[in-house]
Amino acid sequence: MKVIHTGDWHLGHQLYGFDRERDHRRMLDALVETVAAERPDALLIAGDIFHTPNPPASAQRLFAESLVRFLDAAPGLVIVAIAGNHDSGSRHEIFRSLMLRQNVHLIGTTDTSDPSSHIIEIEGKGWIIAVPFTHRRNLPEGFIPSLTESVAARNAASLPVVLMAHTTVTGADLTGHEDRDGFTAGGIDATGIDTFGEGYDYLALGHIHKPQTIENGQRTARYSGTPVPVSFDETFSHSVSIVSTERHGEKPAIRCAQTDAGRPLITLPADGKPAPFEDALAMLRDYPDDIESLLRLNVLVDGFLPPEAMSRARAATEGKLCTLCTISAERVSAKESGPKEMSVQEFREASPTDVFARYAADCGVEMTDELRSMFDEAIESLNDEEDGK
Repeated sequence: MKVIHTGDWHLGHQLYGFDRERDHRRMLDALVETVAAERPDALLIAGDIFHTPNPPASAQRLFAESLVRFLDAAPGLVIVAIAGNHDSGSRHEIFRSLMLRQNVHLIGTTDTSDPSSHIIEIEGKGWIIAVPFTHRRNLPEGFIPSLTESVAARNAASLPVVLMAHTTVTGADLTGHEDRDGFTAGGIDATGIDTFGEGYDYLALGHIHKPQTIENGQRTARYSGTPVPVSFDETFSHSVSIVSTERHGEKPAIRCAQTDAGRPLITLPADGKPAPFEDALAMLRDYPDDIESLLRLNVLVDGFLPPEAMSRARAATEGKLCTLCTISAERVSAKESGPKEMSVQEFREASPTDVFARYAADCGVEMTDELRSMFDEAIESLNDEEDGK
């Protein structure tokens, strides 16, 4: 069985107010070409299809159009897409019954009353077990291993078994995520790889943005990563994973196909370290005219940026194909104690959990795992109420 593993598209994302649709379109164009060339048995989309639970109509339209293009590119293709923590699980399943007629499986919520709804058989090829993002408090202990056990009872031909999930796995490289402490990323606490049991051959993970493989004995877990960078701190390469497995119990072969990530996200100075404003402005003036890109300027200030800083910086890009998105200012006295201020741009990009964590720190409250879990559960409950309106 051959599958293409991708996820964390974040359609509808805006970077400091700048729309990313053209970057997502370029990525999806390239992915259609990869599907046509590889002719996989399945395309796996491991969550965070959208950037918000209530994405704009343009992002939803782009997703629907892309599904049609994938199916046209590889007749007989099975598409399995789970909801991530940025998606609305209930909204994800609105057209589930209709899409099943086209071999598109949209799984947004965990159905403990009908576990078989999470199991997709690709006849003569293998099995896909799809588990969307679910708060751990709502996931019965042993639920995921019970799914692989169910497949094992039906898998007389020893066909490959692929498990999908959207979460943070202990030991993953969290580079690119702002709210990371080694145990949490993007508001999701890390879970041990043993949580997933032993009945799969490949664990197709979503949520962590850096592509990486996590070995677990005979079983392989992998994050395909973001095909389009979501922040300036994602300085790694972006790709989708092409995974081939012959039989259950055998290690899968993995290849990466680089994606067209659209306009590159560039930080000046190139080493990321802040420079005095006038020096950074000179770098901006010297930036090549013909490189279409999104820029962040890192500057060092003693006090505050002058009010005209952004207008001067944008004037330096006139006639260039680049777009200046933001100026990130670090004070010389940043190490002094006291609350850390958030700019308007930072606030727009931050998740509710990010804001809560900063507020707790400013108040001297320890952000324990239990407190974070309670807050995440409250946010999830509010999203469910919103979806039900």
